[in-house]
Amino acid sequence: MAQTMKAAVWHGKKDIRVEDVAVPAPPKADEVQIEVSYCGICGSDLHEYLAGPIFIPTAPHPLTGHSGKTILGHEFSGKVVAVGSAVTNVRVGDLIEHESHTDARVERESPGE
Repeated sequence: MAQTMKAAVWHGKKDIRVEDVAVPAPPKADEVQIEVSYCGICGSDLHEYLAGPIFIPTAPHPLTGHSGKTILGHEFSGKVVAVGSAVTNVRVGDLIEHESHTDARVERESPGE
C-alpha cells in the first residue's frame, strides 16, 4: 500500500486544502483499516468551510486529543485492507459504506461467508 494518500484537510474558515497525508498506522485490536474508494463532502463539512470551526475541536478532544486541522469526509465507501486482532465481524476484502450517524454496512461477494 502507498505511504501517503490524498485528503481534503480543513485548516480554518474558508481554508480547505487537498494534501498528501500519511496513511494511518495499522489498526489496533478493535479497529479496521479501510482503503477509501469514494468519499462525499456533506453539509457539516460545508458549514465547517463557511463558518468553522463548529464541530472541529479547537482544544484537545477529551477522548482523542485531536484539535485543529482535520481531514474532512466522514461519509465514504471502500474496501477493508487490514483488520485488528479482536475484530470478528469484518474481514479483509469486505466492502464498507459508512455515514457518521449510522453503523457501517458490510457487504461480501458471497452472502453468509
